[in-house]
Formats: sequence, structure tokens, C-alpha cells
Amino acid sequence: MIILHDNKSHLEQIRQVVHEQLAKDRLLLHPNKANVMPVRNGVDLLGYRVFPFRKYLRNDNGHRFHRKLRGLAKNYLIIHVSQLLRRAVCNVTTP
Repeated sequence: MIILHDNKSHLEQIRQVVHEQLAKDRLLLHPNKANVMPVRNGVDLLGYRVFPFRKYLRNDNGHRFHRKLRGLAKNYLIIHVSQLLRRAVCNVTTP
């Protein structure tokens, strides 16, 4: 859950209300994840680091995508070359 507001004290009040509501159901907010912090530090959301006027793909997602793309390109090259060789062999053996 992400709650945005200009007033820090208002956010603290909202966090307290959420804490009380969850306590009724015997649930807790995670102490390290329920933070009030400035948006200028960025918000980690769905694989992106979101700032007020910009968003960045998180580094781990970019690296994972690059690794996967390299693997796909390598597999494509192997299949493509083997098909070319197969055609070349068929053309040579056919009279």
C-alpha cells in the first residue's frame, strides 16, 4: 500500500489508523516497510524506481532482461546456423 500526501504529520496519522485497523484483525505492519519518507528519494514499485518527474527501471530487472535477450539471441543463432547447414548438406547430396 502506498499513500502519498504533502503533509508528513497527516501521513503519520494515517499510518496510526491503519495500524489500529490491522490490530483489530490481529495483523501487524512490517516495521521496516511501513515508512514515511520523502518522495524525492523515490518509491520502489513494480520493478521501477519512481520519482516525482521520472521513473527508472530497477537495475536488477535490466540485467535480467539483458541476460535473457543474450540467451535468446544465442539460441536463435544456433538454430539458424544448423538449419543453414542442413539445407547446404541437402543441396550438395541432391543431384
